[in-house]
Formats: sequence, C-alpha cells, structure tokens
Amino acid sequence: MTRRTELHRFEWNGTLLEVTYEPQWLPPHILGDDLAHLQVRCIHPTDAPLPITETGYRSHFIAASAIAAAGGPVAFVDAWLTVKAAQKVHQWPQGKYISLRVGGNGGLASGRGSARGISASPLH
Repeated sequence: MTRRTELHRFEWNGTLLEVTYEPQWLPPHILGDDLAHLQVRCIHPTDAPLPITETGYRSHFIAASAIAAAGGPVAFVDAWLTVKAAQKVHQWPQGKYISLRVGGNGGLASGRGSARGISASPLH
C-alpha cells in the first residue's frame, strides 16, 4: 500500500498551524472505512496551546469520510478548534464559585453524608 500524506498550513486566530493528513492510514478492508490520521501542530508561536491541546500538538485518528464531509482537513480542524474554543469560554473555572446542592455534606463532592437540605461548598 502506498501512503499519501497531505501537508497544509493555515492561520487560526492569529496562530499559524500545520496540519498533516493521511487519508488512508488504515485501509477500508480492516474497519469498513478508511481510518485517517490527522496531526495538528502549532508552528507560530511554537507549541502554543490550542483549544484541542495544551502542548501545541495533537494526533487524532478519524474516519476519512468525516474529514471529507467537513470539506477537507483544514475545514475540519478549523471547525474543531472553533467549537472547542466556544466550549471553553462557557466553562466555569474550577474551585472559583459557590456550588449549591442538595445534601448535608457541606457541599463536598464525595457524595457522603445525608440529604438534609441545601448547603454551600466553601470557596477554594
């Protein structure tokens, strides 16, 4: 089997990315669909964190049909980054808020204690 690899570079939110895409990493007779290998690397700034990786590098295996449906590897990575970035914006920071929950365990996440009302966990 001859392997074919595509190399793409594009800018996402001021960051230069390199996308390496191998559409037939594993042939279709093994899983029923081509298994593709996608690598995303932050080129500039070097190894900058991205919504899909803290290290600036991500290796991902996915059905080649999913990449084709997205419009190709660059369109797929662009959409993936955009969705993950939006999800991170809407996440609450860990330990920076008061959590009100039913239970008599002082708001501890251990799940131990009785369910006797509402209690607030302390700020961390």
